[in-house]
Amino acid sequence: MTMEKSDSNNIEFLNYNHRTLIALPEYIRFCINLKILQCIYNQLITLPEYIGSLTNLTELYCSNNKLASLPESIGLLSNLTKLYCYDNKLTYLPESISNLRNLIYLNCAGNYLTILPESIGNLTNLTILYCYCNQLISLPESIGNLTNLKELQCSHNQLISLPESIGLCTNLTDLNCYNNNLISLPNSIGLLINLTGLYCSYNKLTSLPESIGSLINLKKLNCGYNNLTTLPESIGLCTNLTIFECSHNQLTTLPDSITNLVNLHTLDLNDNPLNYKQLCSIMNYRISNNIKYNKINIIINYNSLFTDILIGCVFIICCSYIILL
Repeated sequence: MTMEKSDSNNIEFLNYNHRTLIALPEYIRFCINLKILQCIYNQLITLPEYIGSLTNLTELYCSNNKLASLPESIGLLSNLTKLYCYDNKLTYLPESISNLRNLIYLNCAGNYLTILPESIGNLTNLTILYCYCNQLISLPESIGNLTNLKELQCSHNQLISLPESIGLCTNLTDLNCYNNNLISLPNSIGLLINLTGLYCSYNKLTSLPESIGSLINLKKLNCGYNNLTTLPESIGLCTNLTIFECSHNQLTTLPDSITNLVNLHTLDLNDNPLNYKQLCSIMNYRISNNIKYNKINIIINYNSLFTDILIGCVFIICCSYIILL
């Protein structure tokens, strides 16, 4: 494609997706009014340093390439609001990324990142951060500065803990940290009062913090496939909870406060060494107290205690669903 230098001044959008490019065309440097650049699904191994001269750029899509790094000059894109660089071969993000103060969306998933720069805390307008499917062993403490963050996806990494500062991200509504090596959740998680979804399955959790009871807007809690032996009494304060998935743990009992979860419609307890008579008590409580709809899907595994269910719950099955696996 050829173009006069004067013509390039009028270009605001360029689409170079699916072109098998190994480098971006040189004339792009003259597109000084370019706002959106798309170059996904190519064979790019680098982005040119001149990318930093495109100071009117608001959206950059360079995912699904072979990028091993991003140029330091990317920090000059002061108007950038969206950066898609997922599914590349990135091992680090440049420190200059901290200069992208207008960035609201960052997707760097599917790379080989082992750390996020501490300076990422300067991206105070960031609302969505996707960093899943990397090799992260920790998140920076500065993540607490991201007070506008609404969604954090950090699953499929090697995290052993979440920073206490995460409790400062009080606008967070979705926290997805499943499939890591977490052994505990920070107490500060109770400060995330706007959280509606918490997904921490496939970790090594042995307990949930008592502060979880402060998550009054929580609707979905997925903590299956861990090593939980108990649930905190404070769980009963999460009265907006509708889906509670805690299968494949080591629970032998449930807290009495679980009967307070009046909006619960799915309770997955599959593969826990529970006394299922307690489940019957829960269901009986819901019916005798005329709790809304009186219906709840309880998912459990078929075992020798099935007799307990038949004896204790035969009168409940008409009003509730018990799913045997």
